[in-house]
Amino acid sequence: MKKLITFTIASASACVAFAEVTSIFMDTGDLAANFSTIKGDASSTPDDSSGELRIADFSTADKPEAYVYLTSPLMDGFQLDFDFRNESQPTYNADGSAPGTASNGEIRFRFGNDIDPTSNSKTGLQLGFKWDTDFRFGYDNGDNGGLSTSSVSGEHDGGTTYSVSLVANNSTVNTLDFTMGGVAYTLQPLTYSIFVDGVLADQDILLQTGTADYDPAAGISRFGFLGDSDAKGGAEVYFDNVVLKTGDSIGEGGSSGWLGYMVEDGYADTGNWLGLVNVVNAPWIYNEALTGWMYLEETSASEDGAWIWVYRP
Repeated sequence: MKKLITFTIASASACVAFAEVTSIFMDTGDLAANFSTIKGDASSTPDDSSGELRIADFSTADKPEAYVYLTSPLMDGFQLDFDFRNESQPTYNADGSAPGTASNGEIRFRFGNDIDPTSNSKTGLQLGFKWDTDFRFGYDNGDNGGLSTSSVSGEHDGGTTYSVSLVANNSTVNTLDFTMGGVAYTLQPLTYSIFVDGVLADQDILLQTGTADYDPAAGISRFGFLGDSDAKGGAEVYFDNVVLKTGDSIGEGGSSGWLGYMVEDGYADTGNWLGLVNVVNAPWIYNEALTGWMYLEETSASEDGAWIWVYRP
């Protein structure tokens, strides 16, 4: 009988080599293991001691920064799923307590080339998490590649966890076809779409082009989180279940669900079917009852069951 061998997500010198499904952040320790740049000051240093990735900016000096470097650039389509919870307060003190100085900062999530995307000119796309819990996305305003922002429809409550799926087409020439939640979508070249809790928030948002420091043809090699300009502060956002998907895995749903089952801390409880399974590296799933790996393509599953291959060491 043939043995099925699971893929390995390699990490060397904090550079991430990606498979079709790559876990970027799931728990304490992933910040140090997978992020190539981690910096800030005493009031604004990225932290994962709680098991979530905390990016807080309670400083008017050095802003917090945490970036992932990919060993091979993303040249075509990709999907990034993550959960976020905005815990920003209207006012803050230097240690993050309130009341104090009025908040006006933002935590930003950016993609770029082989340069830390510390400024708009080095950014291909941007998402923003405001001190007032507003959730924004960046797009090309057509003016020499300048980056503008627009809010996703609807307010998002502070302290509430939301799941985001960002599907991007980094190709300069080809369209990207994918299915999300049973609905077919087509992305034009150099555009991306945002899904919040499985609902499409916006489609065909333009990636920034035409700047001196961001070249779409070079692909995306870095992404990560950072605070606002040095004169602003007060934003505090927690991220979790950060998963990068490429190839056929694009469109396989966000981090909040797997085959209709809710996912919490990477696990889905399927009850009498498969029991408790870890789906972080789906379609490779780890079955707790069998203490072993299974391979299950979501497209093969139906109400009648699914084709499952079991790894035998």
